[in-house]
Amino acid sequence: LVGGAAAAWPLAAGAQQPAEMIGGAPRSNARNSPKIFTVGILTAGTPAMSGALNEAFERGLNELGYKNGQNIVIERVFAEGRLERLPALASELVAHNVDVLFAPTAAAVVAAQKATQSIPIVFALVTDPVGEGFVKTLSVPGGNATGLTTISVDLAAKRLELLKEAFPEVSRVGVLYFQVYPGVKLQLEEITRAATILGNTVESEESTNPEDFSRAFESMKDRHSDGYLVIENPMFFANRLRITELAAQTMRPAIYGASEYVDAGGLMSYGANYSERYKQAAQYVVKILNGQHPGTLPVAQPTKFELVLNMKTAKAFGIKIPQSILMRVDRMIE
Repeated sequence: LVGGAAAAWPLAAGAQQPAEMIGGAPRSNARNSPKIFTVGILTAGTPAMSGALNEAFERGLNELGYKNGQNIVIERVFAEGRLERLPALASELVAHNVDVLFAPTAAAVVAAQKATQSIPIVFALVTDPVGEGFVKTLSVPGGNATGLTTISVDLAAKRLELLKEAFPEVSRVGVLYFQVYPGVKLQLEEITRAATILGNTVESEESTNPEDFSRAFESMKDRHSDGYLVIENPMFFANRLRITELAAQTMRPAIYGASEYVDAGGLMSYGANYSERYKQAAQYVVKILNGQHPGTLPVAQPTKFELVLNMKTAKAFGIKIPQSILMRVDRMIE
């Protein structure tokens, strides 16, 4: 496992030995030997496509004194991009009596909360945890789930604005989405509102499985979309190589919600850093293992958003990026 930067919360790695927990509440071990906790990771994607994010999560645990195979055991399950598999995988982890269930995405949280109302659940990339019913409020979640939000609803309009600023000639924007949870509908509404202000037309297209991606892009192309915006969800993320490949074939600019799409060949992205969200989620897991109840841990919102640009893709498209965009880029792939 690889080390990383110091975590944001002031948790000393050696300040407290993990307490044995029963039903989310700590108790001391009668033999004064620390319990080896089990942390389950419920991943919507594949091992390969989720590897860097899971490594970031484990780095966060390591820095706080929790190492896989020493004082914790990490059990990972992967839906391989098939969200319908998540409920069965969540039940599998619950049957293994994990102490904390790390369900990074909204689709994973839905499956986890159906599988258990008592085991603590930590999320990392949820768009709207209150609107999706995962927590009562951001400040006091109140149930068995807490974690971090990406506030993608508020950023949806910003992504369209950036696409329009970078490519003023774009008039019809093809929006690829999968309405698997409420946050997607809210993002569509924000994009439509922003498009009206910017003078754009939105050509939205839902795609519910990887086999449907080609048809979806063809449909948006047939409706003369000259730019694309992809609304993030776990199934898309797990198949981001295919999505960026199809977008590239159209030779039209596209913007995404996560920099991993740009690393995969996409043109540009704007949003919170996923690896940092995963790493920070480890802080929540450790707090819970050390005795805090998830219902009392406030949901954290991101304070920094990254604009990432792939100049290789821009050059391949023959696209010139305006200086106003280049000056604001946080990371550039050349």
